[in-house]
Amino acid sequence: MVIIMDPITHALAGVTLGIVATQMPGFKENPNIVLGVGITSSVIPDIDVITKLFKNKNYIRYHRNATHSLMGLPFLALIAPLVLFPFTENISFLALYLFSLICIVFHSFLDLLNPYGTRILPKRTFISYGVIYTFDPIFLFLLLSGAFSFFISIYLTYQTILIMVSYFILRLIIQTRIKKKLSKMFPDAKKIFVLSRVIIYDWNVIIEFDDHFLVANYCAELRNIDQVEKKDIPNQYKPLISFLKEYRAFTSISYCYNVEINEYPEYTEITLLDLKYRKKNFYYFRAIFRVKDNKLLNSYIGWVFSIDKFNKKVEKNIAKEYKNEHRKNQKKY
Repeated sequence: MVIIMDPITHALAGVTLGIVATQMPGFKENPNIVLGVGITSSVIPDIDVITKLFKNKNYIRYHRNATHSLMGLPFLALIAPLVLFPFTENISFLALYLFSLICIVFHSFLDLLNPYGTRILPKRTFISYGVIYTFDPIFLFLLLSGAFSFFISIYLTYQTILIMVSYFILRLIIQTRIKKKLSKMFPDAKKIFVLSRVIIYDWNVIIEFDDHFLVANYCAELRNIDQVEKKDIPNQYKPLISFLKEYRAFTSISYCYNVEINEYPEYTEITLLDLKYRKKNFYYFRAIFRVKDNKLLNSYIGWVFSIDKFNKKVEKNIAKEYKNEHRKNQKKY
């Protein structure tokens, strides 16, 4: 799933932090417990994936919300220490808790760095720096190196961590330079987003103007450029759509999106396109609303990677909604 920071990456981050922590007084006598706390606390914020069991719109709305916020992290940090502390020796609960808190905060820090981002405060807009990709193979390799180098020398682990920090800084410098260059190229731009891709020298670029967007890749120069006319939801439909869970979920995480409007005899179709997620000029994270006579017929939100698959998912979702509505009507009578 494109929105989840790879769980293996988070777990390995916990292993690396645990290895460093085992060199500290009190932690040396409890290496297995410390590693257990490190791994558990590094992945536990993603416990909110269980919301996917209760419709996709709920998952999109609540993922990286309370469990990733400054208000939720201190409580989640209690879980692993409470479970594992009874099995420790010569270590205080406070020390174990603080280590757990560091691991959990680092989880949210990594999520902030990718294009999807996370919420610092519940129910607020997502914050994203887009410095590293959701799944970054170089960073994953460095984490693996840090974990395995411990068996050779702890100093190799420290050096690997230093390389990781340097890698983040390098990507931040590259991103900043690209943004400055684009600002000079397009002085009339309202906003410029430069977001990471898997390849270190290739970036996604979204440039917002008054009446359109430029969506492109940047690799030494702009390429694969798609010019998108800027549209908004028609005023007559705004009061209807703005209160829907799908709309709130979409707009909370899509900080650069556009609107498509298609008129059909049976209904008007309003589609919100997240410009961050593009494959061959197809924007694969969408929210769709079909309305008629100022009433909502059906809606959908999710990720799909082609028009055919998108249409199939929408129709499947519509059929499911129709069945649910039919059951409700049967119960009434």
